[in-house]
Amino acid sequence: MKNKLFHWLAANKVLLEVLLVSLSAATYFLIRHQVIKDQGLFMFFMTTLATFYFLSAYLPMELKGLLEIIAMKVVGISSAVSIIGLQFHLLGLTGGGQMMVIGGTSLGFAGVILLISWIQSRNIILVPLLLRIAILSPIVLFVFSGQT
Repeated sequence: MKNKLFHWLAANKVLLEVLLVSLSAATYFLIRHQVIKDQGLFMFFMTTLATFYFLSAYLPMELKGLLEIIAMKVVGISSAVSIIGLQFHLLGLTGGGQMMVIGGTSLGFAGVILLISWIQSRNIILVPLLLRIAILSPIVLFVFSGQT
């Protein structure tokens, strides 16, 4: 059962990521413009996205170098931490800033390693991770810089 779930997630990870990010953004937009008042749906989608990012760190990927594998795992886990930090900040809970600092910093270091690896190998598997870093890092930086 566990292997089937991980293989399904691995096969559909880009689609799932786009879907969960879109649903999270849409519910935040609806809450922000007071179309809906309950934040439960937003919390559900953000938590599901963070869970997906955490699990994606353990999905099988065809990477050759040990440094690439470690950086891929760091991206998955730090993406989850960043998303939970954003969720905490947007919902007005304490601790979001610390999570954004830890997640954002880890994303930055792992991103540099993956970018260097991609430049050397042109491995297409690294592109979705690099895109995630390129999108999530500025959002975390923007939200965090507005908080201090």
